[in-house]
Amino acid sequence: QLHEDEEHKKKKAKGSGQLNVDGMPKLFTGPEFITAAKKHHDEKNAWEKEKEQRAEEGTKFTTELAAWKTKEAACVDRNNLKHADHKTVVAAWKTESERAKREKRCPGWLKTKLGELEKGLSRP
Repeated sequence: QLHEDEEHKKKKAKGSGQLNVDGMPKLFTGPEFITAAKKHHDEKNAWEKEKEQRAEEGTKFTTELAAWKTKEAACVDRNNLKHADHKTVVAAWKTESERAKREKRCPGWLKTKLGELEKGLSRP
């Protein structure tokens, strides 16, 4: 009996649904019940197909997201390199500027600007 109860709970958890919900007696060979059973069966199959389709879309999204993350990380790394290069150039400019101030002259070049950074890709 416990085994039967467990099977019953599993069936109920799957969303098997019930056709005879109102508690009234039904003629299981009658045309209304047969059409209701077919309709229920078709709805259940459609629901299962939608579930499989959502699962496929989910796996597709995760692969796209993983590819986006690697591309985004590469873009961030390139931008960090630009920042680091710019900092070294600015540091050299500062030393030149300070030397020019001590010698009471203008610096040899203008302070460089960072320039445009790569824009990130839009998230899928």
